Amino acid sequence: MLNNELKRWYSKKDIQDEYPLSEREIRRRLSKSIIPDNKIKEEKSNRGLPTKLYHHSILDGIFRKRRALAKKESDNTIKWVENHYWKYIGNIVPKNGSVELNKKILKSIFDDLKLLIPKKSHLKVFYSLELNPEDNNYHTHYLIDCDVSKISRMNILNIFEVYVDKNIQKERRIDLKKYDDSFGKRGNKYTTKCKIIYAKLLVH
Repeated sequence: MLNNELKRWYSKKDIQDEYPLSEREIRRRLSKSIIPDNKIKEEKSNRGLPTKLYHHSILDGIFRKRRALAKKESDNTIKWVENHYWKYIGNIVPKNGSVELNKKILKSIFDDLKLLIPKKSHLKVFYSLELNPEDNNYHTHYLIDCDVSKISRMNILNIFEVYVDKNIQKERRIDLKKYDDSFGKRGNKYTTKCKIIYAKLLVH
């Protein structure tokens, strides 16, 4: 980042660090975009031409939307997840939840969700594991993207309850919410925060 304004102004390099796009694609999108004069500025450089900076408020509109990653782009998975538009967000807390048990549960949930959608419909699930604060077990944070006309919140909850104990008044094992646009990317980035422990993207 270039200076103290970096939370507000981004260079092309900063944009590439934030979004799962190649330098070439970033240049292409910028060249095709109409950018107001007050949303772009130049900063003097010690070498060569000035550096162009772009205001943060225009970036998501230009760069956030893109299709799923190609296999060769796996290094961009976290950036892609953080910029994708998800439909549901939540977590599960299995009893005696080892890493392997959490992974097995999410794979089973994904397979069951696939059975609810038409062959040409899309389904994406990202999940990451986090150590419980009170014991040595793990819980899972997740994001789901699907056609909400094909899979409802109740459909998903019913599947979760097959593999995780139902919520009771004194104990919540399942949290499932529709992803509210007011979250922006905060919910996405919260879900990827445990990527060092384990993180996986499942795509159908």
